[in-house]
Amino acid sequence: MVQVQQHVCAVGKTARVPTADVMQTSARAVLVARVRVRQDVLHHAVTKAAVKLLSNQVAAKKVNAIQNKTESDCMI
Repeated sequence: MVQVQQHVCAVGKTARVPTADVMQTSARAVLVARVRVRQDVLHHAVTKAAVKLLSNQVAAKKVNAIQNKTESDCMI
Protein backbone atom coordinates (compact mmCIF):
# COMPACT_ATOMS: atom_id res chain seq x y z
CA MET A 1 0.00 0.00 0.00
CA VAL A 2 2.85 2.39 0.80
CA GLN A 3 4.49 1.63 -2.53
CA VAL A 4 1.26 2.41 -4.36
CA GLN A 5 0.94 5.76 -2.57
CA GLN A 6 4.56 6.60 -3.34
CA HIS A 7 4.02 5.68 -6.98
CA VAL A 8 0.87 7.80 -7.15
CA CYS A 9 2.69 10.73 -5.53
CA ALA A 10 5.59 10.34 -7.93
CA VAL A 11 3.21 10.26 -10.90
CA GLY A 12 1.37 13.31 -9.55
CA LYS A 13 4.60 15.24 -9.17
CA THR A 14 5.81 14.41 -12.66
CA ALA A 15 2.39 15.16 -14.12
CA ARG A 16 2.51 18.69 -12.75
CA VAL A 17 5.73 19.55 -14.55
CA PRO A 18 4.34 19.25 -18.09
CA THR A 19 1.22 21.14 -16.99
CA ALA A 20 3.40 23.94 -15.65
CA ASP A 21 5.44 23.90 -18.85
CA VAL A 22 2.27 24.10 -20.91
CA MET A 23 1.02 26.98 -18.78
CA GLN A 24 4.33 28.80 -19.16
CA THR A 25 4.29 28.14 -22.89
CA SER A 26 0.72 29.41 -23.09
CA ALA A 27 1.66 32.53 -21.15
CA ARG A 28 4.57 33.13 -23.49
CA ALA A 29 2.33 32.61 -26.50
CA VAL A 30 -0.16 35.13 -25.12
CA LEU A 31 2.63 37.62 -24.45
CA VAL A 32 4.08 37.14 -27.94
CA ALA A 33 0.62 37.53 -29.46
CA ARG A 34 0.07 40.80 -27.58
CA VAL A 35 3.43 42.13 -28.71
CA ARG A 36 2.67 41.16 -32.30
CA VAL A 37 -0.71 42.88 -32.17
CA ARG A 38 0.91 46.02 -30.79
CA GLN A 39 3.57 45.89 -33.50
CA ASP A 40 0.91 45.38 -36.17
CA VAL A 41 -1.12 48.33 -34.88
CA LEU A 42 1.98 50.51 -34.73
CA HIS A 43 3.05 49.41 -38.22
CA HIS A 44 -0.43 50.19 -39.56
CA ALA A 45 -0.41 53.64 -37.95
CA VAL A 46 3.06 54.41 -39.28
CA THR A 47 2.11 53.22 -42.76
CA LYS A 48 -1.07 55.29 -42.70
CA ALA A 49 0.85 58.38 -41.58
CA ALA A 50 3.48 57.81 -44.27
CA VAL A 51 0.83 57.51 -46.96
CA LYS A 52 -0.83 60.72 -45.74
CA LEU A 53 2.50 62.50 -45.66
CA LEU A 54 3.38 61.25 -49.12
CA SER A 55 0.04 62.31 -50.58
CA ASN A 56 0.40 65.69 -48.86
CA GLN A 57 3.86 66.09 -50.37
CA VAL A 58 2.56 65.15 -53.82
CA ALA A 59 -0.30 67.61 -53.43
CA ALA A 60 2.12 70.32 -52.29
CA LYS A 61 4.34 69.70 -55.32
CA LYS A 62 1.33 69.95 -57.62
CA VAL A 63 0.25 73.20 -55.99
CA ASN A 64 3.79 74.56 -56.30
CA ALA A 65 3.93 73.55 -59.95
CA ILE A 66 0.60 75.26 -60.64
CA GLN A 67 1.73 78.40 -58.78
CA ASN A 68 5.01 78.46 -60.67
CA LYS A 69 3.20 78.05 -63.98
CA THR A 70 0.74 80.80 -63.06
CA GLU A 71 3.55 83.12 -62.03
CA SER A 72 5.48 82.43 -65.22
CA ASP A 73 2.35 83.01 -67.31
CA CYS A 74 1.73 86.33 -65.56
CA MET A 75 5.28 87.50 -66.22
CA ILE A 76 4.99 87.03 -69.95
